[in-house]
Amino acid sequence: MDILEYLKQDINDEYFFFNRNSGADARKNLRTIVADFLNCDNERHRGTLAAMIINYVLLPHAKGAEAASLADVLNMFELFGQYDYTENRKHLVHQLNTFLLGLLLYKNVDTLRDHINKEMENTTDFYSSGDKKGEFLFRWRLCALCHDIGNGISLFKDDTDQINKYIFYLQLLTNEKWGEAEEGVHKLLSLDRDKNALSVLDEVGENTNMTDFFRSLKGNPVKDIYYDHGVVSALILLKLLDQMYSKLSEQTIHYKGHNVSFKRKYFDNSIVRSAYAIAVHNIDFYPDIYATIWSSERMYDSEKRPLVFLLKICDSLQEWYKAKALDETDYIEPSQIELQLDRDKIGIKKFPEKRGLVRKLDKYFNHHGLIDI
Repeated sequence: MDILEYLKQDINDEYFFFNRNSGADARKNLRTIVADFLNCDNERHRGTLAAMIINYVLLPHAKGAEAASLADVLNMFELFGQYDYTENRKHLVHQLNTFLLGLLLYKNVDTLRDHINKEMENTTDFYSSGDKKGEFLFRWRLCALCHDIGNGISLFKDDTDQINKYIFYLQLLTNEKWGEAEEGVHKLLSLDRDKNALSVLDEVGENTNMTDFFRSLKGNPVKDIYYDHGVVSALILLKLLDQMYSKLSEQTIHYKGHNVSFKRKYFDNSIVRSAYAIAVHNIDFYPDIYATIWSSERMYDSEKRPLVFLLKICDSLQEWYKAKALDETDYIEPSQIELQLDRDKIGIKKFPEKRGLVRKLDKYFNHHGLIDI
């Protein structure tokens, strides 16, 4: 079954997007607008619907207005920013399709879902929305829908003026002030409670790899990339939400029909781990740095790091309707990607440039027999 048919079929499950604690109206509304998105045959209309859906999906955690705005800035700079990389592709629709694909895999592949639920159980005693699925949905909404928000910065090499402009727009839409005494990406590094964002990510990975990776790429850029977009996306997300949690510390607020808790446990466990998945999702793009810092480790491990694995495999498979930023007619059709999902396998039956995907899987993934290609 091609990927679009699979998604159209499965979104009819009433709890595809939610757990049992959700409201009937929210479930119905999201199914309706996502169906419109999946049936849309116009690239610009898809982008408009994607922005609306991302905002609505993030609402239950009171981050709709704030985090969704980050994607708007990304979209603007990809379409109109003055950068040299003509092969850049648009990421707004891509982030939403990555999110949908992850929900599809979680629903249909029992083995993967069990690994993810076990990770939720082992990494917090304070479930969002009251159960393991609710906790997964909290983390997955953030990491899937925000994993490329730093791509605009990576396009500008080490141009401090352009990077400052990008961060200025992020601050403008979120009504925040970030690192006024700093320049460029360094505006994003300082968190409240005297914490450094890279160090926070290092703690999740149980080493100093993010700090080392950040410094290595900055000192020895790869293909004119000084700042990896995954790491920058994680830093942006941490910076924004850290300030939200500081302002509303330990409060529970009522926001557009949702009771939202700003207990720091949610940030320190759920959000930081979502940011970690974002931070490492693109490190295989730098094979020499990867080999030096991570040695022979396969970062994308379905049992050891299932959320990281889910984001990476969905990001790798999400090729349909991923148009070039400067040519919205140049994209892969959904019919070129066919999956077969069962309780213990992700079967990849049809995929463009399948050999490249196989090489990536062999070198960077440890899927424990979960993927059949």
